[in-house]
Amino acid sequence: MEDFFKVALYLYAYDRMSRPLREASRSLDFTRRAVERLTRAAERLKAVGERISLAGALVSGASAQATGALRSMVKPLFELDARLKAVAVEYRSAGLSAQEMSRYLEESRRAAIAWSKAHTQTAADFAWAEYMMLSAGLKHRAALEGTRAALAMATATMGEASEAANLLATVYNNLGNHLRPVRQEMWRLADILTKTQQAFQIKDLNQLTESFRYGASAAKQYRVSLEQTAVTLGMLNTAGLQGSMAGTAFAAMLRNLYRASDKLGFAIARPRAGSRDL
Repeated sequence: MEDFFKVALYLYAYDRMSRPLREASRSLDFTRRAVERLTRAAERLKAVGERISLAGALVSGASAQATGALRSMVKPLFELDARLKAVAVEYRSAGLSAQEMSRYLEESRRAAIAWSKAHTQTAADFAWAEYMMLSAGLKHRAALEGTRAALAMATATMGEASEAANLLATVYNNLGNHLRPVRQEMWRLADILTKTQQAFQIKDLNQLTESFRYGASAAKQYRVSLEQTAVTLGMLNTAGLQGSMAGTAFAAMLRNLYRASDKLGFAIARPRAGSRDL
């Protein structure tokens, strides 16, 4: 009996001592299961978040593309309007009425947009080239026709539209035949200038423009034709007198030639057309 009580006492003591361990074990199991549930929930939330982020990125990307497309459509119109304001200033300075100016501006806008649809230059390029023509003193119709010819020349010579317009306006004012239909004459001049730039050692339109800037007025004064002026300036550029130096040398040559004719008493022959023959 005494042994029985000893065993019972031992079992009771073991139960009391091991109870905290068993409770701790059950608590750990509960905690482990809770952590596992939380981990699975976190993974599900992460997957949902990734899908939301992906959708947000797609929406953001689509929005950025739409905004970029809208800007690319609107920007040329803003640029055109800005250039047409400069054109309007030239019309206003020419003393046009409000009705005439409105009609001319609408014609310019339509011409610029039509050109941009068929060529590489933008509508703003067209309007700015027209402004260059108007600022050189050309009238509305002549400026429009000259702009078309100038932009075609710019394409053929890989030059800037404004540079081509400036050059063509200078040549038209000084050496153009104003009795011919303006469209026909503008394209004739543009063709001669394009061939000159391509046939001689003239790297770009700026170099050719500088030559004519210093030589065109002398050619007009001494009645030298555009064809002969262009060839002479081209030869001078090829010889090393480039740009303004060629124009200056050409003008000096004409002055000295006619000064010598006056002093020595000889006349320089003229063809029937009346121009000087170099």
